[in-house]
Amino acid sequence: MMFVIALTVLFTAACAFLLYQFRTRALAGDQEPTPAEPERDTLKAA
Repeated sequence: MMFVIALTVLFTAACAFLLYQFRTRALAGDQEPTPAEPERDTLKAA
């Protein structure tokens, strides 16, 4: 019985971790163009 509980906890933790990673990547993907623009302006000015 303890083995089943351990598997359930690990499975839940894995799902939560994957969802967190997916959301983090999605947010980073949306924000990538915005920080890149000032860097390009700085390179052009230099």
